Formats: sequence, C-alpha cells, structure tokens
Amino acid sequence: AVDDCREEEKLLNEMSIALDRLRQDVQADVDKANPQYENALNALKMLNKADYDEIRTFRQPPQPVLAVMNTICIMFKRKPEWSEAKILMVKENFFDDLVFYDKDNISDDIFNMLTKILKFDTFHPSFVTSSSKAASSLCAWILAVYEYAKIARSQKTKLEQVKAYQELYNKRQQILGEKRIRAEKLRQELSQLIFERRSLSTEIQSKKKRQNSFQSTIDKTRSMLKLIDDDIQHWQKQVDQGKSNKKTSITDALLVALYFSYLSQFNIDQRQQLLFNWQTNILEKILPIQSHFNPLDLIINQKELNDYLLKQELSSIADQNSLLNGINLSNQLDN
Repeated sequence: AVDDCREEEKLLNEMSIALDRLRQDVQADVDKANPQYENALNALKMLNKADYDEIRTFRQPPQPVLAVMNTICIMFKRKPEWSEAKILMVKENFFDDLVFYDKDNISDDIFNMLTKILKFDTFHPSFVTSSSKAASSLCAWILAVYEYAKIARSQKTKLEQVKAYQELYNKRQQILGEKRIRAEKLRQELSQLIFERRSLSTEIQSKKKRQNSFQSTIDKTRSMLKLIDDDIQHWQKQVDQGKSNKKTSITDALLVALYFSYLSQFNIDQRQQLLFNWQTNILEKILPIQSHFNPLDLIINQKELNDYLLKQELSSIADQNSLLNGINLSNQLDN
C-alpha cells in the first residue's frame, strides 16, 4: 500500500509539472497578445476629432481606407458600406465601442471574415497610412483584435486542456487520498498485529519460564520422593526386621549374653561352633531362633557402626571378630 501511494505521488508530481506548463503556455499567449492590443489602443487614443473628420469628409475614400472601414462595419455587424461606416463614426461613443469591443467572444463568421481580409498584404497600417493616419490606426486596432481573438481561440483549447487536466489531477488527488487512508488503516492494523504478536510472545516466554519452574519443582519433588521411597524401603526393612527380631528376641538376648560372657577368649571358628551348638542342641528345642544369627546386627546399627569407625579413625573392618572384640572392650572401658 505504501509503494502504491508513492507511485501515485510520483504520478501526481508529473501531472502537476505538466499542468504548470500548460498554464504557463496560456499566460505566455496572453502576455504576447496584450502588448500589441495595448499599443493599438494607445494609437487610437492619439487620434483627435480632426483625424476622424478626415475620414468622414471623404466623398470617395481611397481603397485602403474603404477596406478598413468596411472591415469595421463587419466587426460591428453592419453592412460593409461606406454609408454605414460614416454612421458608425459619427456616434459619440464610437471610440468607447472600440476600446470595449468584445474581443473575447468574436463569432466564427466574423473571425473567418477577418482571416480572409487580413491575408491581403495591402491590409496593413504601413500601407494604409499613406491614405489616412486615422485609418492606419484603425487598421492596427483591427489587426490587434484579430491577433487577440486568434490567441483567445487557441487559449480556449488550451484552457479546456487545463480544465480537463485539472479535473484529472483532482481525481488522482482524491484517489491518492483514498489510498493514503487505506495505507494508514493497514499500518494501524499491522501495528496492532505486531503488538499482539509481541504480547503473545511475551506471554509464551512467561509460560515457558513457569513451565521450566514447574518442571524444576517436579524434578526436585521426584528426587525427594525417591529419597523418601528409599527411606520408606529402609524403614520397611527395619520394621520387617524388627518384627522378625521380636519373635527371637529372647533367644537373641541369651545368645548375645553368652557370646560376650563366655566366647571372648575363643577364636572366630570356635565361637561359631559353640554358637551353633547352643542354637541347635539347646535353644532351638525350646525357643525360636534366627536362621543366620549375627551378634553384630543386634548390638549396633549402621549409624552407630559408622560413628565407631569414625571415632577409631578407621574406614572399615573386614574382621568381624576383631570388631566385636573392639566393641566389647569399648563397652567395658565405658562402664
């Protein structure tokens, strides 16, 4: 739409230049015709009553004078006769009739007659002046009126062209105005679309940030749930182990007491054998026992074991017997 407006503006600019040239041509024609007509009027003004009386006193006017006066009669729509010419000249306002002659609206018949008459070389002020000074001035006036009429007629065509071109120019201006309105409307619609798109983009970015935040929260929650699930599984194992230990708690207590009371001085193999004998030959017959009895599991949990190893500045102890001896010794020293 903007490019369309620019093309229309370019066309209007070219039309404006052409229109100015037409107007200048018309004005140039006017400027050309007016001086000649003014000079002819000034020549008439220089005449006095005696000059006009000179023409009227002719009984048989010379042919150049008669040609001029017959032409004057034609221009004032009278018969081209000497008697009619004398009647015109005796009118008090004859001079005013010449000055205010309607040269802008000469009929086609009169103009065509003037065209034929003025083709004769003898119809010229320089030729007529030898017969009459006043007739020579009237001849100059006729020539000036004819030239003015000829220019006016050519101007009429040019003025019609100017008028038509002006109307076309005005129409194109109206079209340009309508295009500018449409272009402005499109610009506003485009601005609104850009604004809405930017707003939508901002909203999308905001939603993405919230989504990322939600995803981060979900990931953290999943991690926490996994940790909790690990703890739950550990606690469940502890509960299950506690339930199992509850069944064998009496047997476990007796075995732990026997272990630390009587087996400290034996090696690991002897301890295992004695524990097995007590379980199978004595306790199993009267009490429930664990299938895999380990005194270490009953006297210390993992946290306490880690604390003990940290206290002893040890990373781990592979020899369980040494560990039990160490714990037993530590308990005795603490007591």
